[in-house]
Amino acid sequence: MERYDCKVVDLGDYLKVTRYGNTIKTGNPFPRRKKSEIEEELKKIEERPDLADIEKLVAKEILRGLKEKQVKSSVKRRTRKLSNAEKNKFLNLVVINFKIGDLFITLTYERENVTVDEASRDYENWIKRMRERYGDFKYLAVRSFQERGTIHFHILANLPRIPKEGLENNTFRDIWGHGNVYLVNIFSLNVIYQGSPLSKYLVKNLEEFKEDERSFGKRLYLKSKNLVEPIEDKGSYEEMIKKFGADNVGLEKIFSKKFPVKYHKSMEIEIYKKPKKLNEDTPE
Repeated sequence: MERYDCKVVDLGDYLKVTRYGNTIKTGNPFPRRKKSEIEEELKKIEERPDLADIEKLVAKEILRGLKEKQVKSSVKRRTRKLSNAEKNKFLNLVVINFKIGDLFITLTYERENVTVDEASRDYENWIKRMRERYGDFKYLAVRSFQERGTIHFHILANLPRIPKEGLENNTFRDIWGHGNVYLVNIFSLNVIYQGSPLSKYLVKNLEEFKEDERSFGKRLYLKSKNLVEPIEDKGSYEEMIKKFGADNVGLEKIFSKKFPVKYHKSMEIEIYKKPKKLNEDTPE
């Protein structure tokens, strides 16, 4: 069973370091047990002649407590709240794949009450038509429901420059074909979540989508296969600093926050900006 107290995520131009107040063990030392197995254990305890009544009672209460904990855990898993792990995974994809100048696109519907499955098919067809016209590109999309019940998309995309005439003659809108299309260049995209209004807005849409029962069983967000996935590593803090610091001499700490957490005593998040490579600094 491996142990670690530090996690490092390589976000391209940045490193995100998470330090925990205690050592975390990977794996589950108490694997989930089936209800039938627990009931069988209770029966065996009751039939044991070598145990006094009080010993049987204690042993059964321990097993019942385990069962109750498992039921609570199962209920918790069924709640539709966005977890910190889901949020961080999404934000890491945003940071490593998109930059200022890329596009923020919103696709809407004129029709009422479009289902998630219908919208997914329309979206996939839109992606195909866009690539046929503009070439390959990366995208990351979230969905949300308007008050009138119709779904719409918010998309980050590194599309090439859209010709002005294509916007003026509704070419871009016609490629979608189901309603209005709004697009703006991303003018602010901060690796620090607290300083990124766009990231906050996207996460808010993720939270609302996941909580809505119409999203049950659906993917949380839509992403292209050509997205760069962040590199993540775990170990002791000393090991991680040695491993990542050796290739990034001159790391600049741009963010640090420490706060208490229930299961790990504390958690400290540090974000470092990597130094530019020598060949990037030297003009040709």
